[in-house]
Amino acid sequence: FDYDAETEGHIKALLADAQEEIKDGLVEELVGALRSKAKALYQQAASSLFSSGAERRNKREALQSKFLVLYQQLSAFRKGVELFEDKDRDVFDKYLLKTVCAEIANLIFTDRAEWAGHKVEGGAVTSAEDRTAVINALPSTARGPLASLNDSLTKKSSDDFMAALDKVEKEVGIECKPLDKNSERSLVFGVRQQWGEQLKEEKEAPVALLLTLQLLTLHVHKTLVSAPGRGAGPMLEKLRDSLTPDAAAKLTDFHKAVVKLLTGDEDGKEEAVMEAIALADQCRPLASKEGLATTCLPLDAK
Repeated sequence: FDYDAETEGHIKALLADAQEEIKDGLVEELVGALRSKAKALYQQAASSLFSSGAERRNKREALQSKFLVLYQQLSAFRKGVELFEDKDRDVFDKYLLKTVCAEIANLIFTDRAEWAGHKVEGGAVTSAEDRTAVINALPSTARGPLASLNDSLTKKSSDDFMAALDKVEKEVGIECKPLDKNSERSLVFGVRQQWGEQLKEEKEAPVALLLTLQLLTLHVHKTLVSAPGRGAGPMLEKLRDSLTPDAAAKLTDFHKAVVKLLTGDEDGKEEAVMEAIALADQCRPLASKEGLATTCLPLDAK
């Protein structure tokens, strides 16, 4: 980049417009005075352009990383849905739509909001209202796939979400990498550790029940299941034949206590809370690393 020549050209143009006589000495003096400023402005612009490019690349890598974690979780949890009877699958599938699928959609919509220059309160999309606002801010030609993705979250099956996600993938520039054996093993290990640590400290009896049943299901059926409160009953029934009579009885009592806690009258709520907490303390060890061996029946005893 020839700073002197560019600066001289601009000065001559200005002086020519002013219809003044151009003297080489004057031009040379002006070039010297303005050269440093011109160079500084150029370097500033170049630095800003480089920083913006690096920032965009970092954001894109962060998006792909977050997306991959959530997508692989969804893939594993969808396998868990297949574990249950048809009459119970909707409970688990709809829960995935409200949780992991919604998280994936929000991540994509946050990226599209930034692309469109649409400001989102808090800096991230977190609700259906936010997603609708982003769709409306996009050019009409870019709305269709995202509108379909948003609509799929209200359907009954995560199959609809996966189909809509497949159409959005290329447009957004993300990659839906399927689970292989190594990534699935790593995912299962991480989730098991997370659930186990959470169960140790969990004070809410309904959450402790779900964590206990999810860990037992993972141990018995080698499958990750993400369950809502209504999924506790189907999980317990799926486990019953694999549990010792004592463990099955404790978990049944715990489940009944949680249902009573959540549906009972206010007058007996304090008593129901105390009962559920006591049963949670009894059942918590059943899903611990040490307790699994005595909680579950040997394969040849089923």
